[in-house]
Amino acid sequence: MKKITFFLLSLTTVFSFAQNGGDTCASAVAVTPGSFTGTTITQGVSGATAAGFDAAWFAFTPDEDGTIDVSSCLGGADTRLWIRTGTCGSLNLVAQSDDVCAFNPDGTGSLWAAEITEFAVSAGVTYFIEWDDRWSTASFDWSLSFNAPPACSEVNAIFADILLGDQLDFSWTPADFGPPVGYNWEIVADGAGQGNSIVVSGNTAGTNASSGSVLTLNTPYDLFIQTDCGGGVTSAWVGPINFTTLSFTPVVNDLCAGALPVSVQGDVATAAAAVYEPGSVADTANTDIFGLACNGFTGNALDDVWFSFVAGSENVNITADTNFDAVLTLFSGDCDNLIQLDCADDDGAGAGGIEEINATGLTIGDTYYFRVYFFGTNPMNSTFEFAVWTPQTLSNEDVLANTNFSYFPNPVKNTLILKAQNSIENVTVFNMLGQAVIKTTPNAMESEIDMQSLNTGTYFAQVTINNVTKTIKLLKQ
Repeated sequence: MKKITFFLLSLTTVFSFAQNGGDTCASAVAVTPGSFTGTTITQGVSGATAAGFDAAWFAFTPDEDGTIDVSSCLGGADTRLWIRTGTCGSLNLVAQSDDVCAFNPDGTGSLWAAEITEFAVSAGVTYFIEWDDRWSTASFDWSLSFNAPPACSEVNAIFADILLGDQLDFSWTPADFGPPVGYNWEIVADGAGQGNSIVVSGNTAGTNASSGSVLTLNTPYDLFIQTDCGGGVTSAWVGPINFTTLSFTPVVNDLCAGALPVSVQGDVATAAAAVYEPGSVADTANTDIFGLACNGFTGNALDDVWFSFVAGSENVNITADTNFDAVLTLFSGDCDNLIQLDCADDDGAGAGGIEEINATGLTIGDTYYFRVYFFGTNPMNSTFEFAVWTPQTLSNEDVLANTNFSYFPNPVKNTLILKAQNSIENVTVFNMLGQAVIKTTPNAMESEIDMQSLNTGTYFAQVTINNVTKTIKLLKQ
């Protein structure tokens, strides 16, 4: 189903006559809906207008809320169209168009003309309509029509916020008219059409939703969204919006919420003396924050992986030894409100090497986040090693100090034993790719974790006691 919107024409007389506009915003000619022929752009001071070229300016102020259609597809010269609000000294660009028209069957019209349709306007607000002479100063014909608001309008732009192998999180800009009380949505099999072969559906009062982990890897689907204005009044369905799930399941630390906790190594004199852990930017798909400028360059952060640490001293160093052009970034705050503290990047032309952040003035006991990503896209090599260390002696404050927490043996061959004075709530074991390989909820003061089936190597275990999580490093024999 294609997006179809029905509008009722207001009771405004439609007429046609020759009309020139003002040379500048200040001299914009007020217009009402109608058709205008032979509009020409009076030569003025080039570059003096908002669009950067000589222009013809018009102003339209609707008496009621609704939408407008503005078009120069009627014929004549090549034109560009701009719609702005505000005052002439402080204009805001709200819509623009160029090269969107087609020739009419009778041979009239301009293939390179401009058109904006279904643009929402508010009563009493002045909209400045600007036609510029970027391509031609010859005359052109254009039209302005006002459409009364529908009882319930469709949603606007739709965004895929997070796309995984089994899940789509999506959002949209709200409907302009209604007002909406909620939205209905459904994900169907590719090509099935709205209402057919529904995989998952739902409704929400907000402007975002999630399919949940119910989709199939590497599979195409169609998304449909409908506005619900209450009382049985709904908009037409918007869709199909086609998408294909990823062919893999992203690593657990693909986003900040899954950041792998790492321990700060204390009393380490130099980076060379630190113990390094392996990492990888393979099997990543999304990011919480797109690339930020670092050392004058801005990279693509879609393949970032996240880590966290609790500061045991005021000064902490993060060293990443990579075999690709990497960017290292440190944040404070939490995953919903990250604040960049520092970053490390070379000149953008490197193929690997050391990236290091030397953070000072940290708050002992606070959690900090850092991420590593490839500056470009699709690195040939994706692995790296990293260490979080400080020459200072770490604070003796241990968040689990009062639980008498202990674990053994380490290295472990078959079974890891955990003991604590309080109940051990959750245990998750991760491999060095950030994948969870064991999850258990003992809810007991002693727990045995069967690691016999795991391959030999290094693992991290997150242990939660009294709603506090501690990360321990394990060696599997």
